Amino acid sequence: MAIGGFGPWVTVLGFSASGTEGDGWIVIAAAGVAAGLVFWHDNVPSVWRLGAAALAGAVGFAVAAYDWTQIESVAADANEEFGEFFEVAVSPGWGLIISVLASASLVTALLVHYLKFDGGRFGRSTPAPASPPETPEPPN
Repeated sequence: MAIGGFGPWVTVLGFSASGTEGDGWIVIAAAGVAAGLVFWHDNVPSVWRLGAAALAGAVGFAVAAYDWTQIESVAADANEEFGEFFEVAVSPGWGLIISVLASASLVTALLVHYLKFDGGRFGRSTPAPASPPETPEPPN
C-alpha cells in the first residue's frame, strides 16, 4: 500500500502526478497503521487489532478506489469534449493500481487469518480419537 502511495496515481499525456501530491498520504498513513497493528498482533488472540488493521486497509482501498473513479470520470468528460484521444491520454498510474490491489489484498488476508483461527480464538480442531488396537488373528 505504501509503495503505491508514493508512485504515480494519474498519467496525462506522458506526465504523471504522484500519490503524495494528494490522497496518497492517506493510503500511506493507513498502510503504516495496518503494518503496526499486524506486527503488534504477533499471533496473540486480539480481534480488535486485526479488525483495526482491516479497517485501515479498507480506508486505503476506499480512498484509492474513489480517486480511480474520479480519474475515469475526467477521462470520460475529456472524451466528450475533445474526442477519443484524451480518453486514452488520461489514465490511472501504476501507484494507484498497486494501492487498490494492496489494500484489497490486506483486507482479504486479515479476513482469512481471522477465519483460519476460528473467529480469532485460535481454536484448533480436536484430534480424532485413536483407533482401537487391532487384535491378532487366531492361528488356524
